[in-house]
Formats: sequence, structure tokens, C-alpha cells
Amino acid sequence: MGPPSSLLQDALLLTGRIDSPFRVDGRDLEAERKRRHDIAIEGSEPGYMDPETGLFVLTAHFLAARGRCCGSGCRHCPYPEVEQSRAGRPKRKR
Repeated sequence: MGPPSSLLQDALLLTGRIDSPFRVDGRDLEAERKRRHDIAIEGSEPGYMDPETGLFVLTAHFLAARGRCCGSGCRHCPYPEVEQSRAGRPKRKR
């Protein structure tokens, strides 16, 4: 499943559910990401547009519903580190 259609993005922008897929308007970036994640979960959406990069980010609920870790290093991966490693997730930079 890909990112939401431009029609859905336009509807979210018009209703004020997101400010913009590409900007934050001076808000704390992590707080804005959390806000968008929460809105996506409340709306039963698979993900949201990252305010910094414009990339589509899957929610923890969507990833858990898949039933397994894909090993891609998803931001909201709900699986334990050992399962992520088994799936081939790249080592995290600390």
C-alpha cells in the first residue's frame, strides 16, 4: 500500500488535520511527528506524511497488523529488537 492519494492529502490539509506534508510552521519536529502519527491512528490511516522529509511513514498499528517485521527499519516498528535483527533490520546508529 502506498502513500495516501493526493485527494486524501488535500482533504486532510483543508480540514486542518495536517498543516502540510512538507513543513512544520515552527513546531517541534518530534511533537509534530507524534501528532501526525496519532491523527493517522485515530483516522484508521496506514500512515502519515513526515513533516521534514515528505516521506510516507507507516503507523505502529499498521505495522503490527502486518504480523511480522519487514526488517526495513521503520520509525514506528512495534516489534522487539531481536525480531527486527532476525528480519534483517540494519544496525541502528547511536
